[in-house]
Amino acid sequence: MKCYSGDDTEGGTLWESSTVPRLYFFCIVNTTHQFLNSHHRMKYAIIEASGRQFWVEPGRFYDFNHLELNSGDKIALTRVLLVNNEGDVSVGHPCLANAKVEATILGHINSRKVTVYKMRPKKKTRKKQGYRSNLTRVMINSIQFDGSTIQ
Repeated sequence: MKCYSGDDTEGGTLWESSTVPRLYFFCIVNTTHQFLNSHHRMKYAIIEASGRQFWVEPGRFYDFNHLELNSGDKIALTRVLLVNNEGDVSVGHPCLANAKVEATILGHINSRKVTVYKMRPKKKTRKKQGYRSNLTRVMINSIQFDGSTIQ
């Protein structure tokens, strides 16, 4: 690790140990950027479904707002905003015309309970309510872009 004191690398003073006390210093560390490189080599798509945007990957399931479909139905989501195929990124404006995500409905579930508690101080007014929204669990089968299938 090489450390510099000062505001930039040209005007700074180089020292080899980071134990030397300085007021202003920054460190340049040699890294291989493994996290960033692996992040860009992933296969994923960003889609818009049921009023929200989802980062989806093939082989994983996601919970959408309730859809009026039966379990086992196959659907194609065409509002694809971005596709990343191992670093080859395609961004739509706002959507990609030649991309779609194929998915299967796994079933309908309820979300975790949200507790709403209303209280007026110095009064005897207290109201406690619970709410669970209906969700549809969807398994992403594949992402199709330009005639090729990403799995």
